[in-house]
Amino acid sequence: IILDEPTAGVDVELRRVLWRYLQEINKDGRTILLTSHYLEEVERLCRFVAIIDKGRIVREATKDEMARGPGGLEAAYLAATGAPPEHVGA
Repeated sequence: IILDEPTAGVDVELRRVLWRYLQEINKDGRTILLTSHYLEEVERLCRFVAIIDKGRIVREATKDEMARGPGGLEAAYLAATGAPPEHVGA
């Protein structure tokens, strides 16, 4: 299943309903390709993460590997996309 930002613009209740549904169908053996700008969503739903910047994959790893460093997934994203150092460390 390919989903492009399925929770963009929805309220909190519907977002959580969608998350539960996606987790259920994933447990049933379906693979889900999910694009999202919401790191909370990525942290909750994904096991493998690819960061895309300007149309190219600039980093890919398991979520746990990527979030392991200081600042977690957000810092990994900022560093991988070339954010200024003051943004990465903030």
